[in-house]
Amino acid sequence: PIGESHRLYWAGIGAFLWYALMLMVIVFAVLLVFSIFVFPQIDTLFENNESAMPPLTLFVMTTLRSLTYLFFLLIAAPVVAFVVIARRIRDAMQRLEPLHGVVTRIPGLAALCAAYNTALLLNFSRLLACAGVAAEHALDEVAHMQQPDQAARGEAPVVAAGRADLKSRADPVSGALRLARRTGTLAAELEYLSARSQSIFAATLATVREEFTLVAQVSVGIVIATLVVSMYLPIFKMGIIF
Repeated sequence: PIGESHRLYWAGIGAFLWYALMLMVIVFAVLLVFSIFVFPQIDTLFENNESAMPPLTLFVMTTLRSLTYLFFLLIAAPVVAFVVIARRIRDAMQRLEPLHGVVTRIPGLAALCAAYNTALLLNFSRLLACAGVAAEHALDEVAHMQQPDQAARGEAPVVAAGRADLKSRADPVSGALRLARRTGTLAAELEYLSARSQSIFAATLATVREEFTLVAQVSVGIVIATLVVSMYLPIFKMGIIF
């Protein structure tokens, strides 16, 4: 079922991308509404009194003055980037190709791309093994196929699950394959890991979502809290400002 499983992987990565995109749009929408409807009123109210304003308020107002006309660009740029990235990932998955390039370096997406590449490596290696190729040769052949640049340079075959994508030597899949190769049980290990490849990807996706959700919530909270606090601070210094 290799050809069908890409839909499951794309559904997981696609949901992560849309979630990240919606959070980004929400943040920029809050900043845009604030800069259009709230900031001009406050700027007029405190005009010519900048020296008496709290430092945080002065910093926020100065930043908004310089970025007011860039908000539309700041909103459009990440939206276009996310659409391009999503299309590239979907097209690669439809062709059952490993993911390379910039998408494998984006925080969050890097782990998901590595898990997807590992699933391809395991499934294709198992497919060759079922066709009669020795497990060791099958794993090396698929690794070279997924990393043609290393093969062209004559580098040693990749014997672990996507060494270029899974940097950490503590990766459980890589460790299991290395151990199975040494003990002569690589064929059985490939069969087992191939059957669990979707579970491995699902576990990675759940971990990335939890980490991203925590970081996103903290970031959104900091942005909104900074805006609110910076606008309320001058109220406590009304006597000095006016």
